[in-house]
Amino acid sequence: MRLNEASTARLELFIQAIRTDSGKRDARGIMAQAFGLASRLGAVEHNPVADTSPAPTSNNAARSLSVDDVHELRRRVAAWQDRDLGEGRKRLGPERAHDLAEIVDVMIGTGTRIGECLALRWQDVAGLDGDGPVVVTVAGTLVELAGTGVFRQDHPKTKSGRRSVTIPAFSADALRRQRDRGIPSAEGLVFPSRLGTPRWPGNVRTSWRQVRGDDYAWVKPHSFRKTVGTMIERELGLSAASAQLGHSGSAVTERHYVERAAMAPDVSGVLDKLAPR
Repeated sequence: MRLNEASTARLELFIQAIRTDSGKRDARGIMAQAFGLASRLGAVEHNPVADTSPAPTSNNAARSLSVDDVHELRRRVAAWQDRDLGEGRKRLGPERAHDLAEIVDVMIGTGTRIGECLALRWQDVAGLDGDGPVVVTVAGTLVELAGTGVFRQDHPKTKSGRRSVTIPAFSADALRRQRDRGIPSAEGLVFPSRLGTPRWPGNVRTSWRQVRGDDYAWVKPHSFRKTVGTMIERELGLSAASAQLGHSGSAVTERHYVERAAMAPDVSGVLDKLAPR
């Protein structure tokens, strides 16, 4: 239909016909931006999306991994990467991802998105050969183009996403193991494909689904980011968690990345003031 035929009523019918809440949210958001631009350019008199029903809110509460969960998943990654079937025999078919364990340890130690982790370059890592802290600068992300390929973008998802984080010793060890593999990459990527090209995040997600098991079906690579946010919030506060994850403010961190505590803090000392005299 023509722009001037796209009435609020027609757009409402289109949005409500979409089956999933996430689809409704995406469609409404994209059309709101498109018609907002059309309105500013004078192509339509007003934005017809503004009066459609509000998009359904997401009810997916943040869920993080426990320390024991992380240890168990590490064990499963190690078992999955071991290609030996016993008696020296090897698995048939393509070689399995050789560095999934290192990817996981870097994501856990940084709180990066999977695209940010796979976009890391060796020039973004400082102090790996010294005795002091190792600092990783998150300076890019990978972008997937359907039917085209994947390329490295020279900035993270958002402006505030560019950050430098000091990583724990286990993540620094993972980077050293990866460096010792000596995988060539024209862009100097830490986790390139075997051909040295940017790696499809979707391929890493596929490998992860093979590793985690049915009992951890809820765990996605993004779950590590939520785990980092929750752990830092518990120990150092919401502002520290927001800075680690590269958010512009703490509202997004609190709403989407920190698991709500089941146990309220101990405030009995405060409430004791209300005791009868």
